[in-house]
Amino acid sequence: MYDHEAEKVADAVKKGRPRHAERSATSAQEAVLGLQQAIGNDAIVQHGFPGAMRRGPDVQRVVAGATPAGPGRAPKPAVPVQRYYDVSPGDEGYPSKHKRSRGVTRPAPDDEKFFVSQEERGGSFFAGTAPPEANLVRMPGVPLRISNNLDLAIENTGREAKYFFATEEHVAKANAALTGEVELRTTARKLQIAGERGVVLLYQVEPVQRTARGKKLGPLTEPKSRGLAMLTPQRCNEMADFVSGKRDPASRGITAWEDFLGVVLDRVFPGETNQRTMSELHTRLENEFTPGNKEAYLGFSQTMSGRFQELQRTESPELEQVLRDLGLNRFLPPPKPGDVLMTVGYGTEEQEKNRDKDNTFAYHLGTPIAVSGDDYITMENYARRDPAVTSTGTSGDPLYFFRMYGSEESAETWHDVQLGTGGFLGAILSIKLS
Repeated sequence: MYDHEAEKVADAVKKGRPRHAERSATSAQEAVLGLQQAIGNDAIVQHGFPGAMRRGPDVQRVVAGATPAGPGRAPKPAVPVQRYYDVSPGDEGYPSKHKRSRGVTRPAPDDEKFFVSQEERGGSFFAGTAPPEANLVRMPGVPLRISNNLDLAIENTGREAKYFFATEEHVAKANAALTGEVELRTTARKLQIAGERGVVLLYQVEPVQRTARGKKLGPLTEPKSRGLAMLTPQRCNEMADFVSGKRDPASRGITAWEDFLGVVLDRVFPGETNQRTMSELHTRLENEFTPGNKEAYLGFSQTMSGRFQELQRTESPELEQVLRDLGLNRFLPPPKPGDVLMTVGYGTEEQEKNRDKDNTFAYHLGTPIAVSGDDYITMENYARRDPAVTSTGTSGDPLYFFRMYGSEESAETWHDVQLGTGGFLGAILSIKLS
């Protein structure tokens, strides 16, 4: 399967092209900055460039009331066959609930601390603002989504889940892979599922904050915070860094978007002028872009965006095959714990000029933390644009959540869910950053 690391794209697909890592630091980084600034963003992010704090995208996902799909926006795709399965209280196969207390495990059918989620009420996810507190819902029983292998489960209510359930093996794999500030721990609560191979125990999993970035906690070490008291960045790019430990994933993803867009067009139009897409892009990044003069770079990217969208409008079979071959969009291969998934969308000059900055966004990121076959659970957050709480973009935010996604055969792939918000526009690519 195709390697999605941005710095390897050029070598992996088009031999002889310069690698991202080999670009001139000033020109390439300023070029990415130019694309980010083009949509008039307000958030400040650290790009990791020497001695600079750069203006970057207001990396936010549209929340309730998102703009529906329209001209220039991708429509919500048709629902294919799912791999995971959904089960509700009272259904045959619904897990039984148990809690261990004082060394003894007992049934806990009425325990409301099993399923805790957050929801928007009156236009806000916050129950309080000083300090910020989430609007929480606690239930003893809820519909569940369970992985095909019966080793992952999560609330399936449309709310944002604060816990998920997994085997101890998945928790151990996550903690070995994550190099940021997050670690996972099991609680005393567990689900018991009867499968063809016997009984499976899925433990309630909560996040905890490490005492230092990348420093794994000992079994008796008290974390900085845990569970519902856990505070994280709100912006999705900083959240992905916080969870995965991968520095500045947003800039890597935007660079990968440029590279993959050129590669896709190269493959769909072999032998045409687009065959020079990547080399021309890199030449312009290196030789023509200067701060305050981003027209050449932006014009080139916007032209590529328009060409890509035309292929989508005509339902090009070649485009779908290339996306499948490269492992992009709904054809993303199953990630590994600690990878970062990112959906990026930038438009033509006209689309960017008319972009509704209140109801659209440039990208969204999430970090897979538990993977079972084609099913996986991410830890995410996103900027809520709540005027009552404006101080938690970088830290101190209580609105982290977990979500389960599936493979290309699933009704809810990462890519399909992002498109379903209706907030992306332009040439939209979903990419895995390893």
